[in-house]
Amino acid sequence: MHTLVTLIATCDAMESPAIVRDGKLRLEHANTAYLNAIGTAMPASVLKGIDIIDLQAFRLRREWGGDVVLELPYGMAAAWWETLPVLQAGKVVAAISILRQNADRLELDLARACEVAETPVDNLWIVSDQRLILAADTDSGTSIKGQAVGLPFLDLVHHLHRETFSRHMNMATQRAGEVVSGETVARRKDGMRRVGFHMQYRPAKFGGRWYMATRSRSPQGGQICGRLMLAYGVGTQRELAERLQISRSLISRYSKAEEVPPSWIVNCWKETGISTDWLLTGHGKPKTR
Repeated sequence: MHTLVTLIATCDAMESPAIVRDGKLRLEHANTAYLNAIGTAMPASVLKGIDIIDLQAFRLRREWGGDVVLELPYGMAAAWWETLPVLQAGKVVAAISILRQNADRLELDLARACEVAETPVDNLWIVSDQRLILAADTDSGTSIKGQAVGLPFLDLVHHLHRETFSRHMNMATQRAGEVVSGETVARRKDGMRRVGFHMQYRPAKFGGRWYMATRSRSPQGGQICGRLMLAYGVGTQRELAERLQISRSLISRYSKAEEVPPSWIVNCWKETGISTDWLLTGHGKPKTR
């Protein structure tokens, strides 16, 4: 009882939201900062991942922490939860848990996700050990945190790409600190969709995070058609169709595919002398004969 009284007094003196639990993980007390920030709801119904953190702290009988997601009346918010168990005769008799707001830190960490990519990206992501989105942003500068925070990352990935992302996330965990890159291609209703990604798992004292950058890439057919237009010196699909002596609808169709008819490449090479390797891959220089 003396231990709980002492912890409650310590809890009340804290500026950060904090709670006290007994030796059986039951909530004993919440300070004013916690009640103002979260309300009177029990932590288990408010925080995703808190049970994992608290159970780990009790099991290891030492401090433990991790990323959690707050379910607040105005929406979702990411934060950091730390639990410190109190031991007597080797047995956990109580614990104090502190909620640390980390929105500013997550905004800064989005820059790390961008550094991982080193190339233009569509989206940046910070994902927790539980694979929940902690922060997200777009290349347009419009934050999508309000819609994404707290959602399982893989739920936002199209189901045809999900297995590839999951496999590379596991790979990044095994190769912590290294940047793992990949690409997934799938046939969707709007044609072939290619998504390139770079990710890095950074371990920390408690758990870790994935920093990711993703970019949708146009189908190979569209890229090849673009290079054909450059080779012929035309600016529209209609003009390209006229040069290839085909219908414009064919250009439109193959722009959404992963390849174009070989005759297009051969004819362009014969007429312009542009390298077939460059027309197909875009690598190197468009050398002429």
